[in-house]
Amino acid sequence: MPVNYTVAGAIVSNTANIYDAPAVQLLANNIVFTNTERGRISSSSDDFAALVITGQGVRVVNELNGIINSFDFNLTGLGITGSAFA
Repeated sequence: MPVNYTVAGAIVSNTANIYDAPAVQLLANNIVFTNTERGRISSSSDDFAALVITGQGVRVVNELNGIINSFDFNLTGLGITGSAFA
C-alpha cells in the first residue's frame, strides 16, 4: 500500500524502505518531503513512478545517499512524476 500524505503544509521525512506502485504520493499542497540518507523509495511496477506529486507548492528534498528510483532501476522508467507546479 502506498504511503499517502494528505495534510496541506505537512513537513515529513522518510527514513524507511518503501516499495510499492507508487511508493509515496504527495496529495496535498505545500508539503515538504525529505527522503533522508537512509530513505529508499522504489516503485514495484514499471507502470508507476516511485514518487507521485499531485499537490501545488510541494518541495522534495532527497538527501545524499537517499534513493528514489524507478522499477528495477529501469533507466527509461520514472522515479518522480507530477511536478508540474514546481
